[in-house]
Amino acid sequence: MNKPIARPIAIEEFYSREGYRIRFDDMRWKLSKDIDIPISALAANLNAEMYLSFRHVLAFFAKTGSPAHAVNIFYSGKHYLESTPGHPPFSVESLISFRSTLNDKTEYRLGTMRGFIRQWAALGYAGIPSETLNLLDKWTLKGNEKGYAVQSMCPDRGPLTDIEMEGVVAAVISAYSENRLALVDACYSMTLAMTGRRPVQVTGLKLKDLIRQADTYSINFPRAKQRNQSWRTTFNKFAVVEDLWLLLQQQAFAVRQLFTNRLATKIPDELVPELPLFPALEALSDESELKDQLRGDRLHASSASVTDAMDRVAKIISVISERTGLPVHLNPTRFRYTLGTNLAREGKGEFVIAEALDHSDIQNAGVYVKSIPEIVERIDKAVALQLAPIA
Repeated sequence: MNKPIARPIAIEEFYSREGYRIRFDDMRWKLSKDIDIPISALAANLNAEMYLSFRHVLAFFAKTGSPAHAVNIFYSGKHYLESTPGHPPFSVESLISFRSTLNDKTEYRLGTMRGFIRQWAALGYAGIPSETLNLLDKWTLKGNEKGYAVQSMCPDRGPLTDIEMEGVVAAVISAYSENRLALVDACYSMTLAMTGRRPVQVTGLKLKDLIRQADTYSINFPRAKQRNQSWRTTFNKFAVVEDLWLLLQQQAFAVRQLFTNRLATKIPDELVPELPLFPALEALSDESELKDQLRGDRLHASSASVTDAMDRVAKIISVISERTGLPVHLNPTRFRYTLGTNLAREGKGEFVIAEALDHSDIQNAGVYVKSIPEIVERIDKAVALQLAPIA
């Protein structure tokens, strides 16, 4: 066993990377507006010493990494512990047993645990045998499967066809103009359809992120999934059409009215640009704390609100798919898939697609190029032109 380092019995409190104060002994840790961890759920699977060490290590990830990564580690650990009840936690036997329950598509779960276990040992907390570390160093593990819905062109989860996309956009505009669709739902729908951004990027917008320069319009989206970077520290400007910009200006005006009505006073001019474009007013306290609240993400809508909005929109517009004969299922991810697929059809390379989808690298962009038959035809034609003189 690793020799434990002498440490305090417990940390009174700490702050997540997103600035949320967390009491170490709380039953649930709220890391951001979207994510909280039911940490006490692990108590039944670990003895007191191991449970304390697990919380210390998870607190390290909560303080230094993204909330999504921390909660992924938590649920991976919970699944591992529940799958190996007859073995000591993190022993060689338990890991071998756990790996035997996985297949090529789920082996990435052990990869998540390997990173957590290595960090546990590096921090010096008790509970990780040296033979466990040696075993993990020898294993070659498969990553999670990427791009299946895109490559299979799944009619329920994959990219929308041109006909489906045109039908959805036209139906959203029609439903909004007829007052069958709320302004916020129309804004969510059109923003996702035209930019392919993630829900957390959409809900992270502030009024000042709507930019007009002469006759050009753009949205300054906060980046997501960037390692070692806090909320709204890096941005990526995305050019949009005037119609979308004007629609979002209506939402911005409505937001100003909402805050004014809620606080029963005029919002200071210097704070107006800082207001969230998609607010969660239930978290608003009073005017005296508005400036402090606007620094974090507490007044911004949750990412789940975007998914819920897409469910409402799909039911209201009820666009029929030419592939299935059933109403088109809508979610934010399908719009991202559609943007990437359409760029590939236009002959754009992996770097262009990665930039458009706000990826930090091209490892996920390749699935779009590989999935499009038109790309194969274009490659065949280019190769034929090069080989013709030789032939």
